[in-house]
Amino acid sequence: MKLYFKIPGDFIRKPVILCILPMILFFILTQIPYGSYGTRIQSSLKSAPFQPLTVTGSGFVRNKNGKAILMCQSGSARKKIKIDKSRMRDLKAWKPQIVAYSRRHYMQNTSVLNPRVIVLHYTAMSGFPWNLVNSKRSAGETPGLASHYVIDGEKIWRILPDNVRSRGCYGINHVAINIEMVALNANHLQKKKKTMKTCAYLVKYLMNRYGIPLSKVYSHQDVAYMDRKRTPEVLDYVNGSPYGKVDPGEKNMRHIKLMIKKMKNFNVYE
Repeated sequence: MKLYFKIPGDFIRKPVILCILPMILFFILTQIPYGSYGTRIQSSLKSAPFQPLTVTGSGFVRNKNGKAILMCQSGSARKKIKIDKSRMRDLKAWKPQIVAYSRRHYMQNTSVLNPRVIVLHYTAMSGFPWNLVNSKRSAGETPGLASHYVIDGEKIWRILPDNVRSRGCYGINHVAINIEMVALNANHLQKKKKTMKTCAYLVKYLMNRYGIPLSKVYSHQDVAYMDRKRTPEVLDYVNGSPYGKVDPGEKNMRHIKLMIKKMKNFNVYE
């Protein structure tokens, strides 16, 4: 016995419609004017080569090569920042010395940093501050001075890993990532727009990665008051007195924070 089935037209038409609709929707979105989702889709497709990505949390992902890429926002432009690791401190020498420093100043027997704040500085010199890489002592004790990052124009050097304590800002090194901008003084830094812009990108990256709010981005001047009403994290068991600092300058600090507030989409490659 043979069986014959009549296939309704809707049985064929519905799957075809369901396949075509997403294509039409995608086409419409990519034609939406500047500043909309369509522009973002177009720019992503045109400018970013395909790479398998793995979500690692805290707003950043890793591609197949293990490179960290932070996805944030900065207007309609995409920004890539590379961090140069060629001038880092020798950690084998640094860690035991910063452990001893932490013991003296914070009564904490560790070199490990769990970042809770970010502190901005200028270097008070026009060239790269090699003392942050090579100095052995400062103010009569070891280790020498060192920040986590140095910025000049669009260039970023890493001096220490984010999870290792630095000696860049007296009274708060136990919780702070320290960032130095190459400039003679506040007026000089005010003219170095690229340096401050790069700093804003780096700070935004670190804020997202470690969950640090903008209210916890301090100037060296803020910390130097050694006033817990102003900066609740300040601490030092050797000398808790104020020690006048003015870097990176109040106007520069306001300018950098304003740039951070306006940021939307950008990438940071590490």
